[in-house]
Amino acid sequence: MRDRRTIFSVFGTLICLAIAVHVLLALIIIISPETSRVSPALKFYRRFVVLGPFFQQPRIGSKSHLMVSQQVNGTWSVPTDYACEDVANPHLSKNLALQRRAFEVFLTESVNHSRREADRTRALNELKMYLRTQERFRNADSINMVSIRRGFSDGVAGVDTVFQFRFRNR
Repeated sequence: MRDRRTIFSVFGTLICLAIAVHVLLALIIIISPETSRVSPALKFYRRFVVLGPFFQQPRIGSKSHLMVSQQVNGTWSVPTDYACEDVANPHLSKNLALQRRAFEVFLTESVNHSRREADRTRALNELKMYLRTQERFRNADSINMVSIRRGFSDGVAGVDTVFQFRFRNR
Protein backbone atom coordinates (compact mmCIF):
# COMPACT_ATOMS: atom_id res chain seq x y z
CA MET A 1 0.00 0.00 0.00
CA ARG A 2 2.85 2.37 0.82
CA ASP A 3 4.54 1.64 -2.49
CA ARG A 4 1.45 2.76 -4.39
CA ARG A 5 1.24 6.02 -2.44
CA THR A 6 4.92 6.67 -3.09
CA ILE A 7 4.50 5.99 -6.81
CA PHE A 8 1.44 8.29 -7.02
CA SER A 9 3.22 10.94 -4.97
CA VAL A 10 6.28 10.90 -7.25
CA PHE A 11 4.09 10.81 -10.37
CA GLY A 12 1.98 13.74 -9.11
CA THR A 13 5.10 15.73 -8.27
CA LEU A 14 6.53 15.14 -11.75
CA ILE A 15 3.28 16.24 -13.39
CA CYS A 16 3.14 19.41 -11.28
CA LEU A 17 6.76 20.15 -12.09
CA ALA A 18 6.16 19.63 -15.84
CA ILE A 19 3.14 21.97 -15.75
CA ALA A 20 5.13 24.61 -13.86
CA VAL A 21 7.99 24.42 -16.39
CA HIS A 22 5.51 24.63 -19.28
CA VAL A 23 3.80 27.70 -17.81
CA LEU A 24 7.16 29.37 -17.12
CA LEU A 25 8.46 28.74 -20.66
CA ALA A 26 5.14 29.85 -22.20
CA LEU A 27 5.20 33.09 -20.20
CA ILE A 28 8.79 33.81 -21.24
CA ILE A 29 7.94 33.22 -24.90
CA ILE A 30 4.72 35.24 -24.83
CA ILE A 31 6.08 38.18 -22.82
CA SER A 32 9.43 38.37 -24.59
CA PRO A 33 9.33 36.60 -27.99
CA GLU A 34 12.82 37.92 -28.85
CA THR A 35 14.42 35.65 -26.23
CA SER A 36 13.01 32.56 -27.92
CA ARG A 37 14.86 33.36 -31.14
CA VAL A 38 18.26 32.86 -29.45
CA SER A 39 17.94 29.39 -28.00
CA PRO A 40 17.19 26.41 -30.28
CA ALA A 41 15.22 24.73 -27.50
CA LEU A 42 13.05 27.81 -26.92
CA LYS A 43 12.63 28.25 -30.68
CA PHE A 44 11.36 24.66 -30.96
CA TYR A 45 9.09 25.14 -27.95
CA ARG A 46 7.68 28.40 -29.36
CA ARG A 47 6.94 26.88 -32.74
CA PHE A 48 5.45 23.53 -31.73
CA VAL A 49 4.15 23.78 -28.17
CA VAL A 50 3.09 27.31 -27.21
CA LEU A 51 0.03 28.74 -28.89
CA GLY A 52 0.60 32.44 -29.54
CA PRO A 53 1.46 35.18 -29.43
CA PHE A 54 -1.17 35.73 -32.11
CA PHE A 55 -1.10 39.51 -32.24
CA GLN A 56 2.29 40.21 -33.75
CA GLN A 57 2.87 43.48 -35.61
CA PRO A 58 3.54 41.91 -39.04
CA ARG A 59 0.32 39.91 -38.84
CA ILE A 60 -1.97 42.77 -37.86
CA GLY A 61 -0.09 45.65 -39.45
CA SER A 62 -0.47 44.50 -43.04
CA LYS A 63 -3.68 44.00 -44.97
CA SER A 64 -4.26 42.89 -48.53
CA HIS A 65 -7.02 44.54 -50.59
CA LEU A 66 -8.36 43.91 -54.08
CA MET A 67 -9.56 47.18 -55.59
CA VAL A 68 -11.84 46.58 -58.57
CA SER A 69 -13.24 49.04 -61.10
CA GLN A 70 -15.42 48.25 -64.06
CA GLN A 71 -15.98 49.86 -67.41
CA VAL A 72 -19.61 50.11 -68.52
CA ASN A 73 -20.41 51.93 -71.79
CA GLY A 74 -16.95 53.50 -71.93
CA THR A 75 -16.98 54.89 -68.36
CA TRP A 76 -14.79 53.51 -65.57
CA SER A 77 -16.14 53.28 -62.04
CA VAL A 78 -14.19 54.31 -58.96
CA PRO A 79 -11.89 51.49 -57.71
CA THR A 80 -13.63 49.82 -54.78
CA ASP A 81 -12.82 47.03 -52.35
CA TYR A 82 -16.15 45.26 -52.71
CA ALA A 83 -15.23 42.50 -50.29
CA CYS A 84 -14.68 44.98 -47.44
CA GLU A 85 -17.86 46.83 -48.34
CA ASP A 86 -19.81 43.56 -48.24
CA VAL A 87 -18.44 42.78 -44.77
CA ALA A 88 -19.52 46.23 -43.56
CA ASN A 89 -23.00 45.99 -45.15
CA PRO A 90 -25.56 45.16 -42.43
CA HIS A 91 -28.02 43.77 -45.01
CA LEU A 92 -25.71 40.96 -46.14
CA SER A 93 -24.80 37.76 -44.34
CA LYS A 94 -21.61 38.38 -42.35
CA ASN A 95 -20.53 34.77 -42.71
CA LEU A 96 -20.92 34.78 -46.49
CA ALA A 97 -19.22 38.19 -46.80
CA LEU A 98 -16.28 37.04 -44.67
CA GLN A 99 -15.95 33.86 -46.74
CA ARG A 100 -15.87 35.90 -49.96
CA ARG A 101 -13.31 38.30 -48.49
CA ALA A 102 -11.11 35.40 -47.35
CA PHE A 103 -11.36 33.79 -50.77
CA GLU A 104 -10.41 37.04 -52.54
CA VAL A 105 -7.44 37.48 -50.20
CA PHE A 106 -6.41 33.88 -50.86
CA LEU A 107 -6.57 34.37 -54.64
CA THR A 108 -4.77 37.71 -54.46
CA GLU A 109 -2.03 36.29 -52.25
CA SER A 110 -1.68 33.34 -54.64
CA VAL A 111 -0.90 35.81 -57.42
CA ASN A 112 1.38 37.86 -55.17
CA HIS A 113 3.49 34.91 -54.00
CA SER A 114 3.74 32.99 -57.28
CA ARG A 115 7.38 32.45 -58.12
CA ARG A 116 6.92 30.89 -61.54
CA GLU A 117 5.15 32.68 -64.40
CA ALA A 118 2.90 29.65 -65.05
CA ASP A 119 1.68 29.68 -61.43
CA ARG A 120 1.08 33.44 -61.58
CA THR A 121 -0.90 33.11 -64.83
CA ARG A 122 -3.00 30.28 -63.37
CA ALA A 123 -3.72 32.31 -60.20
CA LEU A 124 -4.61 35.41 -62.27
CA ASN A 125 -6.97 33.35 -64.44
CA GLU A 126 -8.66 31.94 -61.36
CA LEU A 127 -9.10 35.45 -59.93
CA LYS A 128 -10.44 36.65 -63.29
CA MET A 129 -12.96 33.78 -63.45
CA TYR A 130 -14.05 34.48 -59.88
CA LEU A 131 -14.74 38.14 -60.69
CA ARG A 132 -16.68 37.15 -63.81
CA THR A 133 -19.04 35.05 -61.69
CA GLN A 134 -19.95 37.99 -59.47
CA GLU A 135 -23.37 39.50 -60.21
CA ARG A 136 -22.13 43.09 -59.84
CA PHE A 137 -19.79 42.71 -62.83
CA ARG A 138 -22.30 41.05 -65.17
CA ASN A 139 -22.79 44.21 -67.32
CA ALA A 140 -19.14 45.30 -67.29
CA ASP A 141 -17.32 45.58 -70.61
CA SER A 142 -13.92 45.45 -68.89
CA ILE A 143 -12.67 44.93 -65.35
CA ASN A 144 -9.55 46.42 -63.80
CA MET A 145 -8.19 44.93 -60.59
CA VAL A 146 -5.42 46.34 -58.45
CA SER A 147 -3.96 44.44 -55.53
CA ILE A 148 -2.68 46.73 -52.80
CA ARG A 149 -1.17 46.07 -49.43
CA ARG A 150 -1.74 48.53 -46.65
CA GLY A 151 0.82 48.31 -43.92
CA PHE A 152 2.38 50.05 -40.98
CA SER A 153 6.09 50.28 -40.38
CA ASP A 154 7.50 52.17 -37.43
CA GLY A 155 4.13 53.87 -36.92
CA VAL A 156 3.95 55.17 -40.50
CA ALA A 157 1.15 54.00 -42.77
CA GLY A 158 1.99 53.02 -46.33
CA VAL A 159 0.35 51.52 -49.40
CA ASP A 160 2.11 49.30 -51.94
CA THR A 161 0.63 48.29 -55.27
CA VAL A 162 1.40 44.62 -55.74
CA PHE A 163 -0.10 44.06 -59.18
CA GLN A 164 -2.58 45.52 -61.64
CA PHE A 165 -4.47 43.53 -64.24
CA ARG A 166 -7.13 44.65 -66.73
CA PHE A 167 -9.22 42.31 -68.87
CA ARG A 168 -12.21 42.35 -71.16
CA ASN A 169 -15.27 40.84 -69.57
CA ARG A 170 -17.02 39.87 -72.78
